[in-house]
Amino acid sequence: TIVRPPADQVVFLPERPFLPPCRLRELLVPDRTSAGISDDQIDQVLCELGLAGIVHDRNAADEPRNWRETLSFREAKLMGVAQAVLASPQFAFIDELDSSLDEAGRQMVLDLLTRHHITCISFGSGGPPPSYQGASLELHDDGSWTWREA
Repeated sequence: TIVRPPADQVVFLPERPFLPPCRLRELLVPDRTSAGISDDQIDQVLCELGLAGIVHDRNAADEPRNWRETLSFREAKLMGVAQAVLASPQFAFIDELDSSLDEAGRQMVLDLLTRHHITCISFGSGGPPPSYQGASLELHDDGSWTWREA
């Protein structure tokens, strides 16, 4: 049996996050969820991801920015993680976390999601370290699959 959680409890983080030109708050907190999120909460998440200095150095909080031109691929991926954490879903599906982050960066993201009680489902060629895995599902080229409990 497959049960899907409510749509507001799931976020998807593609390999390349969608970062439209806008102000920082508009980027991180969509209008439908912005009422309950303070600037301090935004600053805290950015700080936890190592983005606070980057964002503040560029006066991003008050001015619209073209984020695709402003951020590196790594920074953009972390900004997508910040969006997800601030949305407070139950589940985060992350595509190719290892494409832009080294092992320390991946561990930082997984630790942050854990602290915020967000279950991470990761897609990619390199899985998270075994200590972060509750289980893994391996899909094989022949269509078969293997489920492994940690």
